[in-house]
Amino acid sequence: MINMLFPSESNTSKTVVSDVEMYRKDFSTIVTFHIQNQLSIDEWNLYLKIAMEGTPYDENIKYEEFESIEDRVCKLTCKENLSPLETLSAPKYFESVEIIGRIKGVPVFYYAGKGVYQWSNSGDGESLTFWATHPAYPPGWG
Repeated sequence: MINMLFPSESNTSKTVVSDVEMYRKDFSTIVTFHIQNQLSIDEWNLYLKIAMEGTPYDENIKYEEFESIEDRVCKLTCKENLSPLETLSAPKYFESVEIIGRIKGVPVFYYAGKGVYQWSNSGDGESLTFWATHPAYPPGWG
């Protein structure tokens, strides 16, 4: 069973800061570490191939090269209105979720086979997200 405890008044005495942006560096560090040390090179190369050749979510955005994985993750991490609880409500994402780290005790999720990373300090609020396939849709997305 995956422990998906999110801060709330019932489980923490601290006030929850709703802006996830203040955790961008922590998120990027955990995601970069996962890609460099735990993700297979074949899986990473597949995501990059999808990024270069896949259907972009916006035809005006083109694939961009970066100097390093860390640079790619830092620059392409975004704040989304899609919460972890919304993502995890889809069986194909719930079944593929892995916890790759924690920020302030809250899990950072990796959706295996999708190349999607997500974290929020609130289960139903905004989240930080990184798509390894950016600017293309992740496998099975949509």
